[in-house]
Amino acid sequence: MTTRRKRWLWTACAIVAVGCALAAGGIWLLLLGRQPAWLAIRWPIDLSQPLVHLADWRLRALQSDRALCRLVLKAPYADAVETPDAEAGTDCGWRNSVRLSSLSGSRIVVDKMTCELTAAMALWIAHDVQPAAEAIFGERISSIRHLGGYACRNIRGSPAFAHVVSEHARANALDIAAFQLVSGRQVSVLKH
Repeated sequence: MTTRRKRWLWTACAIVAVGCALAAGGIWLLLLGRQPAWLAIRWPIDLSQPLVHLADWRLRALQSDRALCRLVLKAPYADAVETPDAEAGTDCGWRNSVRLSSLSGSRIVVDKMTCELTAAMALWIAHDVQPAAEAIFGERISSIRHLGGYACRNIRGSPAFAHVVSEHARANALDIAAFQLVSGRQVSVLKH
């Protein structure tokens, strides 16, 4: 084999290896739901549609785009009011968050919650939780009780993650405790 062909072969192998590494990294990011900001697709999610194409990428765009957030979060799927950004230390604080009062006809009061999480929860409540409640209990969810949203803290419950900052520290997590049906019946996450 000539020197020129060897160089071409090595170059081709290097290009294929880099391409495979990028593809594997991209798939890994997709599976984790953590895409870099430059991959965010600024194509508004319609909360009335149950099947959302490229949902992770489209939700990611809501992290920093207030105008897109206002366009997406609309009643009856989300009743929310913008809150000012706040940084609380190096790892805590929130950006592009809202004060939430209801999701898809269910009362839920959350003081600070990212637009991204609010849209994801609106999709979940509208297209998974409400239909499941109607199918199982014959009635809709009227309110959602939670154990808290924003808290400047590390992940709890596992010593392996005790040093990792929780998504709660960024107002990007909410712990659901129970659902209340229209009849008043409580469906607890822990008990039921």
